[in-house]
Amino acid sequence: MSQLIAEGFTLTISSLVPDPQAVAAIVPLFVILSMLFGGFLIDSDTTPAWISWIRWVSFVNYCFQGFMNNQFNCEGCGRLVIEQIFKIEVDLWVSCVALLGMFVFFRVLWYIVLRKTGPKYDRTL
Repeated sequence: MSQLIAEGFTLTISSLVPDPQAVAAIVPLFVILSMLFGGFLIDSDTTPAWISWIRWVSFVNYCFQGFMNNQFNCEGCGRLVIEQIFKIEVDLWVSCVALLGMFVFFRVLWYIVLRKTGPKYDRTL
């Protein structure tokens, strides 16, 4: 699902920006920020308060939290991993709904961009 979301973002940006070099600079920035603030590389406690909102728009955050809930949501040591080490705050179903919402959002946005910026055909033919 994370690949489909990143693909949708890439398609949307590449449809909006006419210069391929600009697209090649914008898309990795979004993906790297999503990876950095996704919860695995930078802990949410060490993130400054003014930039901590990025993790809630990061698709990697929801993938990571959903994966951790799926793997370690059991009694015993699994609870310790979720609650103390990784500080998972979102349930599995919330992660799935958020990922599905991001997927649909980027695909619909891509469709809208293509309809607005796409070729115009003569309708009188």
